[in-house]
Amino acid sequence: MFLLRKPQTGWVLLGLIGLMAATRSHHFGSAMSLPDASLAVFFLAGLYLRSYWILALLLVEAGLLDYLAITYG
Repeated sequence: MFLLRKPQTGWVLLGLIGLMAATRSHHFGSAMSLPDASLAVFFLAGLYLRSYWILALLLVEAGLLDYLAITYG
């Protein structure tokens, strides 16, 4: 990953991106789906990563996932 200060920052970012993608389909949890973890992802990104471009990347991901859910779901 470019522009990352520490090597583990890339793994944290990758994990947060995966967590948001895996849980973005439903707001509330059920027996078949996990609850939405977007608020937790943004909180942890601000706590551990502290970069404006990472915030922008996560916002774009959230918007893209919402678009795909509305269009195809």
